[in-house]
Amino acid sequence: MLRESIKYVRDSMQKHAPIDGIAGICDGGLLASYVTAHGLKEAIHPVSFLLNFCSPPLHRLPSEFVGELSVIQCLNMHFLGLQAGLYSQEDLLSIPGFSTNAMVCY
Repeated sequence: MLRESIKYVRDSMQKHAPIDGIAGICDGGLLASYVTAHGLKEAIHPVSFLLNFCSPPLHRLPSEFVGELSVIQCLNMHFLGLQAGLYSQEDLLSIPGFSTNAMVCY
């Protein structure tokens, strides 16, 4: 299912390019972050910004997916919860930690 979701998002971004930004909530935030980081390697039109709302940590992706990523270089904002019960703050900061130009809001 994850591969199909990634393909759908990438295909949509290519079809409607240029896309200024991408956003995602929860698992959608993880998907948006992955597509943004992976898009640099695939030479699809890079986005200008990423909005990530409470995504799970990078380790939720299969290990072969994480190995394919480039650093997220666009402006990226990450909205995280201080009271997240499922993940530690270290886990929640894994995606912003994989980014340049990251802003984290609690």
